[in-house]
Amino acid sequence: MALKPLAFSSTLTHTCSIVQASVTSYMGQQTLSWVTGATTTASIKCRWQPVSLVSRNRELPTGAMLADFVLWMKYADAPATLKVLGAADTHRITTIATKGGTAIDAGPFDIKSIENAAGASHLLYLVLKRAA
Repeated sequence: MALKPLAFSSTLTHTCSIVQASVTSYMGQQTLSWVTGATTTASIKCRWQPVSLVSRNRELPTGAMLADFVLWMKYADAPATLKVLGAADTHRITTIATKGGTAIDAGPFDIKSIENAAGASHLLYLVLKRAA
């Protein structure tokens, strides 16, 4: 009997919320608000995993960590605002849970980078750092 390949969607064992900050400008300076006027897209299927210790140690010789977690999601499931240039600066990830709804981590996590994995518009790969 031949083994069937594992569909990537079956590895999306978590859900998360994506928060888009509201942006206000005053005298040429932009200010982000993660509460007032922010937009939240909840229950996005994803895969959330810690960055390996090996990857963390390779990031900077000083030992400073640039990332704590990575998150995968289907490109089609992500809000359109997350797919534009500069979206990492105006979005955060919150409310990580199992698909069954058990809370794992409330976050928030700053998005350090967003990649269209393999450039095929099938998967988004996000690098996350816990917000201070």
